[in-house]
Formats: sequence, structure tokens, C-alpha cells
Amino acid sequence: MAVKKIIVGVSGASGTIYAVDLLKRLHAISNVEVHLVMSSWAKKNLSLESDYSIDQIKELANYTYNIHDQGAAIASGSFLNDGMVIVPASMKTVAGIASGFGDNLIARAADVAIKEQRKLILVPRETPLSVIHLENLTRLARLGVQIIPPIPAFYGHPKTIQDLINHQTMKILDAFSINNNLDNRWEGIEVPEKTFKFTVAQSGYSLDMLVRQIGPDLLISVTGGTNPHIGVVTTLAPGLKTQTVRFLSPHEGFHKEDLITERIAAKISPSLTRNCVITAGVHVNYITKKQIAAAGPMSDKLGEQLLLWLKSHPENTSKPIYKHPE
Repeated sequence: MAVKKIIVGVSGASGTIYAVDLLKRLHAISNVEVHLVMSSWAKKNLSLESDYSIDQIKELANYTYNIHDQGAAIASGSFLNDGMVIVPASMKTVAGIASGFGDNLIARAADVAIKEQRKLILVPRETPLSVIHLENLTRLARLGVQIIPPIPAFYGHPKTIQDLINHQTMKILDAFSINNNLDNRWEGIEVPEKTFKFTVAQSGYSLDMLVRQIGPDLLISVTGGTNPHIGVVTTLAPGLKTQTVRFLSPHEGFHKEDLITERIAAKISPSLTRNCVITAGVHVNYITKKQIAAAGPMSDKLGEQLLLWLKSHPENTSKPIYKHPE
């Protein structure tokens, strides 16, 4: 596996913890070689903002350089590498890079990355941003520098500061095409189904009817008792004859819930303007004749509720297009 050489510059802005976390993650990857250079104020901020020592940070890098060593390997374009990240990037460092003023090794290595057209990532840590800051960052962005400010995302419901740091490190690793799962990734919004529920009860049990809209059409399921299932399926649509399929019962013969589906269908059929499928499966343990007789009136009530619902929820979907305009 090819070794990926990454230069990490740490300048004097607040937020050295972002650099520490990135260095930890890179150190744990066997095929990544880290070249680290820190400014004097980065070292000072490390002591102010964390409990880490300089020696502990150096142990996370394969090579370390003095900020004033302009003769270091990373100061030359002939030193082949896979890119550089400056985290955090102070506005002084950003200004120096934007103007081509390589007065220290961080700025020089960044200047080399730009001229060699290698990946350069800046993690600017300043707020609010002045026009000067924005113009410098814009100038660098136009040169192909990737600007990844430490802005947290909240769709993953972060609970700790480390969660916020993880998201930032994930974005940097992504930019270097390093596979990682440090934080939850956005997978889109799960659009809830348009489902409505109706319930009627009589003689010691209830029937539940779920109405689900699929585009303009309806899928209706009626269940109840102790063992819900699909016993029968009834289909109906404007201009077509209502049809019912009864499935085999594990007890004997065929399921008999067509009493339910066809009574509901009879209630809504005259007003129906869309395709509709009704399923039903009801089982009550030790069912009595009184409970069996109650299924009819309960089905009628469900049909009446559904009819009212249909009148208050007219079909409201776009029509499909099949032909290109002439």
C-alpha cells in the first residue's frame, strides 16, 4: 500500500485541539506519513488550551521541523507529498500565504503546495471575519485552496466537544480521500409516509384501519383482534368492477374478511376518484357469534369515516408525464 505523505502546519490561532485530534487520527493510519511544523504561538496555545505537551504532539508525527528552518525538505517543490493542511490557520498565516510572503516554514510549505498545484487545506479560526480576512480567503480559494472552517454540524446530535471535533477531523480526512467514520454522515431526510388511522370498537374488540397514500392512490389495511394478518384483498377503481381475492386459512377453507373489505368498498366506491387496495385480517381468540355479527356494522362505520376523510383530502398530486413536448 502506497504511503500517503501529509504536511500538517499548526499556526497560532486558537483551536490547537483540532490539530491534536487530526494528528492522532493520522498517527493511527499505518500508511500515512506525517510531517509536522508548529509556530511558536501554536506551541503556546497548546499549553493554554490543552494538557498536552510538545513532546506528546511530536510523537504523533513521523517528522517534525523548526518553524524557521527554510532549508527543510517540505520547503522544496521537489519533496513529493500528498498535500498540506494548516489547522488552525491564523489570519496572519492566511495573509502571508495569500500575498506569497513565505517568511516561515508554514507559509513557505503552503506557497510550495500552491505553485506545485498540490492539495492545500486551510482551517481558518477567527470570528468575526473582516473584509480583509474574507478577501484573503477568497483569493486563496480561487487558487484552488480548500477552506474548511471548524463549523459544527448538528444533524448528528453531538453530545460532547469531542463529537464536534470529530466532525471537523472527518471533513479534513475526507478532503485527503482517507476513509473514515468519525461522525454520522448525512443520509437524507426520511419523508414520513402519509398514513392515517381510524378505529372502531364493539362487542369486546376493535378494528383498526390504516390509510396510506401512495401518490394519488390508497392502500388500506384493516386489522384487529389477537392475530392480525392479511386474509383477503379487495381492489376497486373508478370505472372498474370491485374484485376480491381470499387467501387460504390455516384453519379451514378461505379467510372470510371479505365481509369487511367489501362493505368498506361499497361505502367509498361511488365517490372514489383513485385506485384503491383494501386488505383485511382479523382474528379474535374464542370469537363468539355476537362478535362475528359486530364485524359488519363496524366495517360500515369504518367505511363512513373513510368516506368523510376522502372528501376532506382530495387527490392532490402531479400527473405523470409520458411524452416529450413537441
